[in-house]
Amino acid sequence: MPNERATVVQTPLGAELLTFTHLVGRDEISRCFAHTVGFVSTNHNVDPLKMLGGAVSVEGESDPKRWFSGLVSEFRLTRIEDRLAYYEAVIRPWLWFLGNTTDCRIFQNMTAVEIVEKIFSKYGTAKFEKRLQGSYPSREYCVQYDESDLDFVQRLMEHEGIFYFFEYDEGKHTLILCDAMSKLKAAPGYDKVLYNFEGQGSRRDVEYITEWVPGS
Repeated sequence: MPNERATVVQTPLGAELLTFTHLVGRDEISRCFAHTVGFVSTNHNVDPLKMLGGAVSVEGESDPKRWFSGLVSEFRLTRIEDRLAYYEAVIRPWLWFLGNTTDCRIFQNMTAVEIVEKIFSKYGTAKFEKRLQGSYPSREYCVQYDESDLDFVQRLMEHEGIFYFFEYDEGKHTLILCDAMSKLKAAPGYDKVLYNFEGQGSRRDVEYITEWVPGS
């Protein structure tokens, strides 16, 4: 049974101003995650500019520890009730922000992986790790034409059969580039996960899968 521990939250505003209420999110292979984090505060005028672009981390109550970390892409006041202000922040990976601008460039005599690394090198927030076992041919001529950096690197990786996902830790998230199942590893404490099939009783103190849908 997991230990009962309080949820730990880190925000650009410190530990006192915002109190965590909930987290709802979704992770997918080769897609940017989006987690909505709820807060409550006695302050009705939290400045969103002090949150936007900042790092938010949430440590769940599970044992072993499990973090969710990202950068704030949206921050809003949702309601005021009983003198308390309720806020929501949407946190996304640094990779998502590469979709906000477009560019036109030519890359010569570079592999797809080298091109991706060169693009990532422009961004100070970029944290990534390569777990690749394949070899990739050098491209004599490769064009990014009026594409965002996000669309361009995703196109290159998809063409080469490279997929990605994110690993979380306290205060950070890391993009993992992978091209083989043998390079994957189970998250700590999740070597085995229960499947709660229809009709089986549920327990709040146990994590389990409620739905399994084969991919197309």
